[in-house]
Amino acid sequence: MSFVTRRSPSPDVLVKVDAKLKALYERSLGAIDDATSRGTSAFDERWEAADAILSHNPHLYVVGGYKDAREFFREVMHEEARTAFRWVRVARYASPREEETFGPTLLDAAISYMEAKYGPVDGSLPLAFERLKLPITRGGAERKVPLAECSVLEVVAATRKLRKPKPGGRSHAADAFVESLGKIASLGGVQVRERAGLVTFANVPVAALDRFVTALRAASWEPAPVGGTKGAKGAKEKSKPARTLRRSRG
Repeated sequence: MSFVTRRSPSPDVLVKVDAKLKALYERSLGAIDDATSRGTSAFDERWEAADAILSHNPHLYVVGGYKDAREFFREVMHEEARTAFRWVRVARYASPREEETFGPTLLDAAISYMEAKYGPVDGSLPLAFERLKLPITRGGAERKVPLAECSVLEVVAATRKLRKPKPGGRSHAADAFVESLGKIASLGGVQVRERAGLVTFANVPVAALDRFVTALRAASWEPAPVGGTKGAKGAKEKSKPARTLRRSRG
């Protein structure tokens, strides 16, 4: 049974397809098909194959004729982009054993917590989830609790507390960029994050860089107040412990 849909190239983004790119794309599709047929036991393999398509330069979904990651996930993976991006990053940073121990939903929440606390993870090494302890409030008292003993709702609450904006210390640049990028179909899968006065972008299609630059220039936003620079310094200091949350995949 095949779960793969093939189509002609999208008119929005045109990429010259050579034999090597096509072979890589077909190989990844085959891995997705095989993992999908084996169900939840092949979660890691399925989403690592999707990540290979998403992370390649250029993105291999363009080779398959899909205009953006959202369309690829919907028609090939049969998942909405919001969920698919979550499972891709879980497969990227967690081992199959961790996925079985903690479950993808809790791992996804834990990654969001670490990003809120230490800044965007770089993907060079998986994260040591077994060493992560979160400040959880129970019975009116806050204490450090290992991830394995936390609920998803508790991790989400801890993350929300970290991300709560401080008065006068945050601009609306991220919202403006999201709105501008959302008007262009080929940039539908781009992720925008703003923290401590810094804006980062992820999943920008190389084939649509000209549209990406145009969208950023078209965005209307106000710079953050000068007082926001203090928060940037604090974020830099907090980023150092992130290294202790990493270990080799083994």
